[in-house]
Amino acid sequence: MKHLITTLLLVAGLTTFAQNGFIEVEVTDTVWMKPVSFEYNISVKNQALDYDYVEGEDFDPQKFEEDSKNKMESLRMFLVKKGYTPKPITKSITPLRIKMNDEGFTVTLKSAQQLKKLEEELKTLDYAEGSMGDADFGDEAAYDAALFKKLIERGRKKGQVIASASGLKLGKITEIKEASGDTGMEGYMKEAMKVFEGMQSKVITGDNGSLHGETSKTITIKFAAE
Repeated sequence: MKHLITTLLLVAGLTTFAQNGFIEVEVTDTVWMKPVSFEYNISVKNQALDYDYVEGEDFDPQKFEEDSKNKMESLRMFLVKKGYTPKPITKSITPLRIKMNDEGFTVTLKSAQQLKKLEEELKTLDYAEGSMGDADFGDEAAYDAALFKKLIERGRKKGQVIASASGLKLGKITEIKEASGDTGMEGYMKEAMKVFEGMQSKVITGDNGSLHGETSKTITIKFAAE
């Protein structure tokens, strides 16, 4: 009985498509992008947390500042000696902050092997820490083309399932558009996550040490139906 009710509801829903002469589906998909190059940020750990405090002595801001500068210079010289070209980390202007400290340097890398080598080298420094930065994925338009191809194929399969279930014949595509944004709390949370994700690295490290980026889209596709 439960299956019968579900089937009737599905058919009732599909009747709308038949009456209007179209089938509309919404699909989401993702493609991976291979970085051509990417930045790696090496910063001096938050010195305010690691400052050597001696009980009974007052905090010496001048000594604290000197220690920070010395470690910054030591980090710069270390990177140069290892063959890197360090540049100052770009200050973040986003209202939210992932890290409290952004004092340090950025180096440009081109492979997972180079990243692994640098991470091993940094283990010899007890005052430095690293994190992934921005990335260059080359011709991103090519990835967009591949993504739209996947979306259309996925949408056609979904449309065919609906057409078969309702006794219709799936026709040509009459319209494609990006899905409209959500409203209310769900939409607000999605937008908040976009802001948060924008502060994160665009490069994802896989379990096997591989590096990739991702691009996703949601579109609606309208098919003619007979």
